[in-house]
Amino acid sequence: MIELLNGPVIKTLLILIVALIVIVFVVLKTWKKVPNDHAAVIVGLGKPKVVTGGGVFLIPLLQRMDVITLETLSLDVNIQNVKTSLGVPINADGYVILKVKADETNILTAMQMFYCNDENRTKNKIVEQVQSLCEGKLREIVSTMTVEEIYDDREKFSASVTEIASKALSEIGLELKSFTINDITDNDDYIVSLGRAQIAKVKAEASIAEAEANKTQQIQTAEARKLGEQARLAAETAIAESEKDKELVRKHEHMRRWRKAHPQPPTFWIRKLLGEFLTNRSHVTGPQRRSLVAAGAIDSEGQPTGAYEPAFADWFELQGEREEEARIGLAS
Repeated sequence: MIELLNGPVIKTLLILIVALIVIVFVVLKTWKKVPNDHAAVIVGLGKPKVVTGGGVFLIPLLQRMDVITLETLSLDVNIQNVKTSLGVPINADGYVILKVKADETNILTAMQMFYCNDENRTKNKIVEQVQSLCEGKLREIVSTMTVEEIYDDREKFSASVTEIASKALSEIGLELKSFTINDITDNDDYIVSLGRAQIAKVKAEASIAEAEANKTQQIQTAEARKLGEQARLAAETAIAESEKDKELVRKHEHMRRWRKAHPQPPTFWIRKLLGEFLTNRSHVTGPQRRSLVAAGAIDSEGQPTGAYEPAFADWFELQGEREEEARIGLAS
């Protein structure tokens, strides 16, 4: 048994182990993993095959894997002394973000345009060519606009550059994520002058708006005061009317009681009261004295008026109080 193990069995095991090692080595050499943010193009033995993520087996000596990044790339663009539509030279700085489109067709297109047998060299070539292309498109747009148009509507300017550059990059397998214009200058302070004019305009508009707001506030305040004064006068008038009505009611009640207690003609009692008043004023009560004043026999100071025989009813009508009685519903 020991001899058997030392013979053919050992040889077979050794062969199997060696074969396994060879298989593992071949697998490791032929299996290529593709990172998620990269794309691989397998060339040789037929049409190129695109792989994004995962891995792929390569046949040694017959197939090759070329890799290109799908990460976003960024770069600066700059143009100097480019003339606008009216011949004013300006400078512009921008910032571009882009990436290779992730579909098979555009990956193959980008690979054909930029691949340099090395990932970093390929990336640098993309940046260089895109920078040149975007600066060219930036010059193209600047030449069609005035400085004022560019300065007053920078968003429109940036949108125009983005649109034309995006179309050009799409044709070579690239996607423009953003194209931002950071600064626009010139060497003759032309744009600075525009800025000063704009600042002055804004300040003037702000001053006008503030003045209008103050004017509106003053008008509203004056109107509020006017309404308040009108309300106060209306309240005071209502109070006065109410007091007047109360006084008329009191007089009416006084006359009603007088007439009930003294059926004689009013002039008779006026004469009688006036005689008592002239003889001894202290005997005439306050209400009686007020009746003499109301009848016109004496004035408010207690001096005789000379009209000793006024008709009480005639005096009442002359004062207009009959109308007041009718107004408040007290007419007898």
